[in-house]
Amino acid sequence: MSTDNIGVVRGIYEAFQRGDINAVLSSLAPAVTWYSPGGPEIPWAGSRQGREQVGQFFGQLDATLEFLDFAPEQFAASGDTVIGRTRSRPREGDRHRARRALGACHAGARRTGRQLPRNH
Repeated sequence: MSTDNIGVVRGIYEAFQRGDINAVLSSLAPAVTWYSPGGPEIPWAGSRQGREQVGQFFGQLDATLEFLDFAPEQFAASGDTVIGRTRSRPREGDRHRARRALGACHAGARRTGRQLPRNH
């Protein structure tokens, strides 16, 4: 089961790399809980419930950052929990706050065949 869960998460990352946010959202459970850490100065930070609010997360991310590079690097799974480690590099410019390569770990639990991210 852990290998299957990694495949689901890998597919979500691949959809994000293609810019196919609809595919990302359709991979999530309708009642998904999505959390992205950070303070009020980070537009995409905070907790969201449901696919519509997660779509708003991606809209805020897109309005703030343009990724020159985004790559999943490692996956680990135990039962229904998957952790994915990524590397990304946003474009520098007036509307972009981040100016360096970023690393992140994302954790999620898979229930009833859909990905439920816990942390982004």
